[in-house]
Amino acid sequence: MLSFQPEPEVVLKARYKDALVEVWDLEEMKVDPDKRPGNLRKHVFDFYDGLRLIISRDRDGKDIYTHYSASMSSTSEPPDIRQFVGFIMAHINSLRDTPIQGRCNLFGSEGGIIHVTYLEGQENQFEGLRPTGNPKWN
Repeated sequence: MLSFQPEPEVVLKARYKDALVEVWDLEEMKVDPDKRPGNLRKHVFDFYDGLRLIISRDRDGKDIYTHYSASMSSTSEPPDIRQFVGFIMAHINSLRDTPIQGRCNLFGSEGGIIHVTYLEGQENQFEGLRPTGNPKWN
């Protein structure tokens, strides 16, 4: 895991499009778990308030979507998952030229990581929240 190195939002926003150039194949990442976007600084966005986003474009079968993995650097537990999701979405939209329109797929994984996936140009593609896993806040 890369060390936490927060940057000003203007710097993060300037780097955003570079994180979306390469498409990562989920099947290939299963074969070689060390080959993943979170191991490359260009995909890691650390904010001064403690949020870390790992941003990539992923392929799952025929679909290519934008994937945001969100975690906190601090050990405090968010008071409410809805507040935390709103906090994450505000940060995601601060990096984009236009805010996400429509619904996203949202799920949690081990270690308190929240994942947001969004199929660009397919507003309302997902049927709301689909929580999976049991995120633990650390």
